[in-house]
Amino acid sequence: MNKNKQIKLLKTLTLAIIALSTAVIVPAEMLVQQEKSELILKFKAETPSSYMHDAARAYGLTILDEVSKLNLLIVSVPKSRLAATKEELKCNPMVDFVEENVKVSATQTPNDPYYSLEWHWKKSKCQQHGTFPKVTQT
Repeated sequence: MNKNKQIKLLKTLTLAIIALSTAVIVPAEMLVQQEKSELILKFKAETPSSYMHDAARAYGLTILDEVSKLNLLIVSVPKSRLAATKEELKCNPMVDFVEENVKVSATQTPNDPYYSLEWHWKKSKCQQHGTFPKVTQT
């Protein structure tokens, strides 16, 4: 085997070893999170909490959190069953809506031509977090 082939083989083996060693370093918790998705289930106002819990278990969901005043459940579902589970839950007459629970963030500044003159955004926490305050009517 000539020297160029040996160097090429050595580089290939080195890259393979690095790739395999990084796969081992990834914590198991991260792998589990990637295999699961979360759904927000909003049940009708008259739905008892016991029914909400029973329904979630009947669909094979794991309950992560509950907001009882709003009749909401945050549940975990395997990614492989996400679409089918959403469709099944939408057919349940006691469910108002089913949405995927995902984190979103603003990636651009507003297209307001006067945005640069709005000093209060820079002084508020909104600038740090990339969000804008909620405005409610009074």
